Amino acid sequence: MSRSTRTASRKASENAKPKPESSKVDIDHLTELQVLAARQWIRNRAHLYCNGDDPTGIGKLAPLYVEVTEGRDHRGNWTNYSSCGDLSQKIAFELGLRDGTINRDESGTPWKREVNLLRFYSRSHRPDGSDPVAVTPGWDYVPACGDIGFIWLTGSDAHTFVFGERIDDRTIETLNYGAKGCEPVETPGGIRRESRVVKNAAGLWQLGSRLLHKVATVPALLARASVQLLPDWSS
Repeated sequence: MSRSTRTASRKASENAKPKPESSKVDIDHLTELQVLAARQWIRNRAHLYCNGDDPTGIGKLAPLYVEVTEGRDHRGNWTNYSSCGDLSQKIAFELGLRDGTINRDESGTPWKREVNLLRFYSRSHRPDGSDPVAVTPGWDYVPACGDIGFIWLTGSDAHTFVFGERIDDRTIETLNYGAKGCEPVETPGGIRRESRVVKNAAGLWQLGSRLLHKVATVPALLARASVQLLPDWSS
């Protein structure tokens, strides 16, 4: 076999090998400052998507809102669609997650109805069958900037939001989509709120009158992110 033939054969063999998957973030090697930077970046993105400190929030027809909801919360769908999961999904996607958590058209896999929240905390609803990124908060958990929280509402309804900055010992900023649920109104689609967060007599965290059932912490989210897709914390 000639040298050129051997070279061509070797290249063909190399090209036939499966491409390595994107490497995940090694959370154990991130510094405290890097995690803090990630927390602030997540908060700032969610804050932007809620139209900042504007007390009226962001309307459902605003281009930024349409980007986050991928156009699903259009006028004809207002009584049938709540967008709370779109904000959490958008943040996770921009953070670099591409595992079974993600449910977005922009991921290249078509969006699926009614699993935006479930993909975070239900293994049976995750296409890859992986462990959920959102778990029941432990006794030592303290709500922190950038974490994604989940509370149960009525029946099978739930709500997800992004924790923002601490205001005082009993109050924390939350960034919310689905601000009016399925009400047929344009504003607000998303909004910043100052929410009461305390531990109840049983030692469980409550957001207002609702228990904090699940949380995806920033370290847990980062551990699922692809290194190649991490955003620039300085932006």
